[in-house]
Amino acid sequence: MVIAALLLHNVASFAIGPPTLSCSTVRCGTGNKCVMAEPQNCVGCPLTPKCVQQECNTGCSSPCFFTSRCVLVATNW
Repeated sequence: MVIAALLLHNVASFAIGPPTLSCSTVRCGTGNKCVMAEPQNCVGCPLTPKCVQQECNTGCSSPCFFTSRCVLVATNW
């Protein structure tokens, strides 16, 4: 009984954050793929998973400087 109480105490002491949404946790429908995109009008905001048509070119075609990164931006188009 003492060991069980100690184990429960140790488990309860760990902080468990909310589940993280990413393309590894989001499933898109047939014909779609998941991409991580920055919300529209929110430069620097965390990327969120979005489902887009499989045919969409989601690659980065412009080279980025070493201090920058290429991100997809979600739009209503």
